[in-house]
Amino acid sequence: ILYQKTPVTDDEGNVTGYVTDTLLYCPVMKAGSVEVVLPEGITKIAARAFALNKVVKSITFRDAKKVTFGVETFYNAPSIENVVLPVGMTEVTDSMFYWCESLKSVTIPYTVQLIANKAFYYSKNLEKLNFAPTPEGVTPVDLVVADATASNSRVTSPFGQTPKLKHIDFPERMTVLGAYAFGGYAYTSNVYATIQSVSFPSTLKQINKYAFYYADKLTSVTFAPGTQLEDKSSSLPAFGDYAFAYCSALAQID
Repeated sequence: ILYQKTPVTDDEGNVTGYVTDTLLYCPVMKAGSVEVVLPEGITKIAARAFALNKVVKSITFRDAKKVTFGVETFYNAPSIENVVLPVGMTEVTDSMFYWCESLKSVTIPYTVQLIANKAFYYSKNLEKLNFAPTPEGVTPVDLVVADATASNSRVTSPFGQTPKLKHIDFPERMTVLGAYAFGGYAYTSNVYATIQSVSFPSTLKQINKYAFYYADKLTSVTFAPGTQLEDKSSSLPAFGDYAFAYCSALAQID
């Protein structure tokens, strides 16, 4: 694995040593099985650091310092299965787990503030997203699910094409569900919109347009007691246009 060292200087600008703080790249290997344990002090993982790597099965973060991730960190890393992300990170970045075909579960720490577009897109065996609770005495940070990208023929969303992800229970700090987060199109809804049930916390303020558009397998949506959606432009609830349009199986909203 290729790491980068950053010089440490004293008050006069003299270099006194070096710290290994960035993981740049894990070489692509086509056979075997590897469990990666990152050294202490790593604060940054570069974009596509594990992209296309066929043998990395797991990754362990040994300390809980703030770690930032570049985009497409695990893009098409087909062997990685279960990931516990480190406390201190603030963003599940764009396409971070795009096309991780063996990925089954991801634990998201209470410090994450954004789930970016395509974060888990096309991870066909993803079954569970675990949101770690905010510890007692720590002020919760808002969590936003980003808007997706949509065109006439395709929707690429944070949770798109994850047919085994049947239910999500969002944590009590989530505030915004982005456009097309679970949405699809009529002729592709069996691929793009497979979510069956969702539970929202009382902190939810906004569901953007097309969030569940043509989510034809959605049967239940639950809002926690005390939920008050806000729309600053009117007195209407903050449901974007067509947020639940064509959800033909939706039988219950609590």
